[in-house]
Amino acid sequence: MVVDYRTHGALEKYLKDIIAHHKDDPRIFIWDLYNEPTNCMGHNRRKYAIALMRKCFRWAREVGPSQPLTVASYRGHDPAFDEIVWAESDIVTFHCYSAFPDFVRTVEWLRTQTDRPLVCNEWLNRIEGNTVETVLPFLHAMGIGSFHWGLIQGFSQTWEPHGAYFEAAKRGERKDLRLWQHDLYRFNGHPYDPREIDVIRAFAPPTT
Repeated sequence: MVVDYRTHGALEKYLKDIIAHHKDDPRIFIWDLYNEPTNCMGHNRRKYAIALMRKCFRWAREVGPSQPLTVASYRGHDPAFDEIVWAESDIVTFHCYSAFPDFVRTVEWLRTQTDRPLVCNEWLNRIEGNTVETVLPFLHAMGIGSFHWGLIQGFSQTWEPHGAYFEAAKRGERKDLRLWQHDLYRFNGHPYDPREIDVIRAFAPPTT
């Protein structure tokens, strides 16, 4: 559907119907309009992904929700993509599963590009050292909002090592397969690592 403009009418209806229904719902924090368009940058899809992202912002603005709009930056930086994101996103969001030093560099780079509020709306990759203990205190200190990937072991099996493990294997690196990649709680409701829950409670206390 990204590359077939004939399908974009259906996408427009889908996006507008959902946003119109919830445009003043106080439970909605933010609208992330297009998940990881930079994942479509290869395979000759770059121009199509950028064009569709522009449309998503336009369609959402036509509805006029009370909540802010965004599209998250992920996997490197493309000038044409970034130009739209900086101009159109009310809150600049990003996904980062990299090792903690790379995570810090990503934040530092974003801080040089925009003065808008930042939210990391996907992180947590223990296999690469992107952990609750490292990332959450850093985001808190930097005044950056966050949503990490995964609450409980579920059908998508994202606690199992996947992309990060295999990318490391290509580099000849050995990773500990006993580590969960994502998710905080086991099927039975017990935490994977109780120390992580203590960190979350310290840096993101309940608001009610």
